[in-house]
Amino acid sequence: MRQSVRIVWAAALAIVLFVPWTVAAQTTERSRIEGKVIDQGGGVLPGVAVTVDSPSLLGGARSTVTDAEGQFRFATLPAGTYQVTFDLAGFNPVKRQVRVDAGFVATINETLRV
Repeated sequence: MRQSVRIVWAAALAIVLFVPWTVAAQTTERSRIEGKVIDQGGGVLPGVAVTVDSPSLLGGARSTVTDAEGQFRFATLPAGTYQVTFDLAGFNPVKRQVRVDAGFVATINETLRV
């Protein structure tokens, strides 16, 4: 009888410890949006303001600037639909919409026009 009680308690403890961990692992798997911005001639565009916005973002919109190679990256994004905006003085701003699921990497390569 004591042996079966110990087994039941051990199983209950395992469930209590394991279930929250697996749920947390599923809900915290993050996505990212990344890419490169070029001009009409194919030249890279550093300094482009790139903004992502979504109701999924608890802290509001996030912004970054493309690096010397025209690349940008938004990591650790929750799953959702995002509005991605590209803006640089002298070029027409561009807006794109992208849906990302958990663990998905969305690559957006954009060409800005004068």
